[in-house]
Amino acid sequence: MIEEYKVRSASSGDLEPLAHLIFDGNSTAHRHLDWRTPLEWIGYPPYFVIEVNGQIESVMACPPDPPGIAWVRVFGSGKNIRQEDAWNILWDHVRIFFYGEEDTRVCVITIHNWFQEILARSNFQTHQQIVMLTWTGTSFSKENLPAGIKLRKMKEEDIPRVAEVDREAFDVIWHNTEQALHKAFSQATLVTVLEQKGKIVGYQLSTTNLIGGHLARLAVLPELQGRGLGHNLVADMIHQFTCTGIRTITVNTQSDNPASLSLYKKIGFGETGERFPVYEFEIKKST
Repeated sequence: MIEEYKVRSASSGDLEPLAHLIFDGNSTAHRHLDWRTPLEWIGYPPYFVIEVNGQIESVMACPPDPPGIAWVRVFGSGKNIRQEDAWNILWDHVRIFFYGEEDTRVCVITIHNWFQEILARSNFQTHQQIVMLTWTGTSFSKENLPAGIKLRKMKEEDIPRVAEVDREAFDVIWHNTEQALHKAFSQATLVTVLEQKGKIVGYQLSTTNLIGGHLARLAVLPELQGRGLGHNLVADMIHQFTCTGIRTITVNTQSDNPASLSLYKKIGFGETGERFPVYEFEIKKST
């Protein structure tokens, strides 16, 4: 354990040293897959750093979004502090912060074995796993939209209603807030919605990368699931991507969501074999 250190909240003046710490190849950092970069969360607490001799040596940020759900957006330490020592110090400060706020579920998706071991020793529980799938140009059957359902491009003014669909379709830890959806919309390549009597009842949001396309979000109102609406959204997305020459499309889903897994496999997605655990720790507000 380091003997002399200072823990404080990060500020905009820390951008350069934090960028070096988080993204430098010599450091080890966990970064949450997010519509914002880790540096864009500065100013949203809790976002703590450890200083040793005036130098930032570690960082941890997990601002709630939505309220009550705090993903670990970033955790990293430099070569002058052990990862577990840094985690224990910063985790204590994070818990104290949330004790004074509200009941909070702190969540983490990690691909690093070293981080999984630290989380287990801190009594985080495995909630589920993220399953990785890929579509590589296999054929699939299209289904006709049910009567009264219309598919169209999403507009930015649709975001409040899309956020409502999101809240109804997913467990709270996966909710996209309106603010997050605005960020996602600005970065998306293809976003479509389904309407019934002028009301949005489902949507998909996809991006592109060096590999091909990625289905980042798919949601349909629970009462309309099982009627082929999700299938239509995904099929249209694949059609539009393949028309531009894209032949590889990825998607992630939860291991405990059999309906989602069945849908993707029916369309031609196959599991890559990669699965990443989702960890949770519940913090109760101090009374």
